[in-house]
Amino acid sequence: MARMPFFKRGEDRKGAESAQFSAPPAPPGSICTQAGCGQPAPYRCAYSDRRQRGCGTTWCAAHLVAVGTLGYCRRHATVMRALAEHDDVAGMAPDIDNRAPSLAEWVGNDLSEGVVGVLERLRGPRADLEVTSEPLHLVISTTPRARQWQRAWKLSNHTGTAISLAISVDEERDAEVVLRVDSEAIGRIVPPWIAERSRQLSPELDSQWRKAFRDAVLGALAAASGRREESVRSHP
Repeated sequence: MARMPFFKRGEDRKGAESAQFSAPPAPPGSICTQAGCGQPAPYRCAYSDRRQRGCGTTWCAAHLVAVGTLGYCRRHATVMRALAEHDDVAGMAPDIDNRAPSLAEWVGNDLSEGVVGVLERLRGPRADLEVTSEPLHLVISTTPRARQWQRAWKLSNHTGTAISLAISVDEERDAEVVLRVDSEAIGRIVPPWIAERSRQLSPELDSQWRKAFRDAVLGALAAASGRREESVRSHP
């Protein structure tokens, strides 16, 4: 096995000391995968899935993302951060061609501000309730067994959760976003840019479709959570 070289991350804005992280070497002559970069890529993404298949993308030091002591592409850095709480990280790593984690993370980031707004309105005058956001995480259900990648937002206080809103993507149905209120699935939707991926979309149409998708999801979550407003307001 080729020795994993070290690279240095630059200093952040606070002037912290740069640290060293390791990454597998890229084939000679590789170019950074980052769009528009064009710089030589000495490193490969360190990600391997549970079948021991590697990511294969190549990166310059500026665009490799460090998680712990290893360097990854941006997509797989998100996965590895989400798996950090699990003991068997290698055994739980999703297949390299599975879009579930990246879709859940992208949609979650795009919706977060809107979902927080829904929960803030639902909170009303209750100063004791707090809105919190959970990062991407893996949920494993047993009946039936399924691996789902989820982003969640909660309205809660010291007594527990008044309401939880979430979106999840199942690894077996990795093009479908599931909308959840208190773990109950209230809707399923395939984003239009995936459903129509065979079409060449103009940037304008792509932007319109993404906005329509965002509005539809937020509208569904707001409507479903609004029907539970009374129970939220009476939460101890």
